[in-house]
Amino acid sequence: MKKKILFICPYPENTVPGQRLKYEQYFEDLKKNNFDITVKSFFNNDEYKILYKNGFFFRKFFAVLKGYIRRIYQVFFLYQYSLVYIFLNVTPLGGSFFEKIYRFFSKKIIYDIDDLVYLNKSNKENNLIKYLRFPSKYYYLMEFSDHVITCTSYLNKFVRKYNKNTTNISSTVNTKKYTPKKFNDKNKKLVLGWTGSFSTLPYLDLIYDVIDEIQSKYNLSIIVISSNKVNLEFKNYKSYEWNSNEEVKMLKKIDIGLYPLPDEEWVKGKSGLKAIQFMALGIPVIATDTEINKNVIINNKTGFLVNSKQKWIEKISLLIENKQLRRKMSKNSVIHVSNKFSVSSNKHKYLDIINNLIKIK
Repeated sequence: MKKKILFICPYPENTVPGQRLKYEQYFEDLKKNNFDITVKSFFNNDEYKILYKNGFFFRKFFAVLKGYIRRIYQVFFLYQYSLVYIFLNVTPLGGSFFEKIYRFFSKKIIYDIDDLVYLNKSNKENNLIKYLRFPSKYYYLMEFSDHVITCTSYLNKFVRKYNKNTTNISSTVNTKKYTPKKFNDKNKKLVLGWTGSFSTLPYLDLIYDVIDEIQSKYNLSIIVISSNKVNLEFKNYKSYEWNSNEEVKMLKKIDIGLYPLPDEEWVKGKSGLKAIQFMALGIPVIATDTEINKNVIINNKTGFLVNSKQKWIEKISLLIENKQLRRKMSKNSVIHVSNKFSVSSNKHKYLDIINNLIKIK
């Protein structure tokens, strides 16, 4: 008999990286191991499309209202599931009332926490929402879940203050989909690239002067892949709106990946996903030297870790000028991701946790 797992998440399938490149990639493996999967998101696809856009106040209001109705309705069916897997929260606003209700009626709960959500960071599109959110729900789920899955060593250490049953599983990529790009030996114009969401777009400002100086020295292009097309003041610049079906194709246009990060606590919850995506495709990456990036990038082998404007310029220039170094780093990166950050090398972690909780024989 199949064991039933209910996934409770904020967003629809195949939308946000925290879901797409974490547990969603393992659905097929779970199904192959005799699990029946049901996903219930707080927002549906149409609601998600307007969620992080300016305006649409009334549509957003009714989207939230319908989300709460869905969550109330689902309470009556929680008993049917061997395990409830909660990503981020049960509801986005208020205290821990719904989280407590779901805990009471669920047999077993896995809580998957992504980023340092308990810091209650907001964005300019929905800035007022932070006053309607309460970190208490996150602390409650940390403490009273049967197991907690984290995505960085820093976050894992923090969660262990509340629950000893934790596992740190990084974001991963499916290497059957993320295949290495073909290395072009022709003297084509090289492309620097960055990818991220609307919330991380300001990070590009950290290296604006770097890119400006590099472009004054070399004839190359800049590509930015984000939630929406954006106008930035770079030369030879192209902006692409992120699309799940075209993501890999768009990323493969990039020859050198850029991954700047600010020095702030929020970043300690980042799993280095963008660097992993670049490396999986054989794209050498230059990133800010942070604790997380040290765990993801092998410095001088799969990319460069830098901590000053001078070093950014130096390492980008080195990769531009040294074709053989780009090729070597490309090969190293593909092997590194396959061994440590691929779905195939991590799927046993999810299966072990789930099997242990519901005691599959």
